[in-house]
Formats: sequence, structure tokens, C-alpha cells
Amino acid sequence: VEALSWLKARGDKVCLISVCPKEEWEHLKERVLDRVDVPLYFCETEDGKRQLCTEHRLATYVDGSLLSLGQLPESVTTKFLFRPKKKEVLQYARLLKTVIQVETWEQILLKLMQK
Repeated sequence: VEALSWLKARGDKVCLISVCPKEEWEHLKERVLDRVDVPLYFCETEDGKRQLCTEHRLATYVDGSLLSLGQLPESVTTKFLFRPKKKEVLQYARLLKTVIQVETWEQILLKLMQK
């Protein structure tokens, strides 16, 4: 939460995108919006995530799924793989060259501060 606030204060465009069934949107919105002050967008598919990235002109994205990051539009130029799952990394190893692997939000912030 602190990392999102810092990025927002720095002037970065920050939002959360969640892929989940439509019936979970309200419940998640209540849980998340109590904790963060950033726009929250929902979609039901990975394609919806790609569309939101394009629509909101996102250049940086953080996700725990290597496959999801690999499916983002080319306009997303900085892709952070957050706490990757070993099985997925082995399965989609060809995508590793397109992401920055991180274990903490602090690592993400340090990389972004270097830009």
C-alpha cells in the first residue's frame, strides 16, 4: 500500500487491475478501496486486462503471473514479475527475457527510481 502511495505522490499513473468473475467485483472493491486510494478496474479475462492497459496507456505493470505479463500489449514496456511461481517460470521460461523478477515492493520501487 505504501508503494502505491509513493508512486502516486511521485506523479506516476497508478491503478489496480483485477481479473476475476463479475460477481466478486463488489466484494473486492469494498476490501481494496478501504486500503488504497487508486483507481480499481475489473475484467473477467486476460484480454480485458490487455484492453485496460491500452485504454489507460499503462507503461509499467506488476503481476505474479509470467504468462499474464507475456500477453500484455507492447506498450507496456516495463513488466515486473512479482514473486514468481517456479512451475510457471519453468513452463514459460522463454518469456523471462521480457520481465524483471522481483520478490518485494521495495525492489520494484528501487528499479523505478533508477529510470
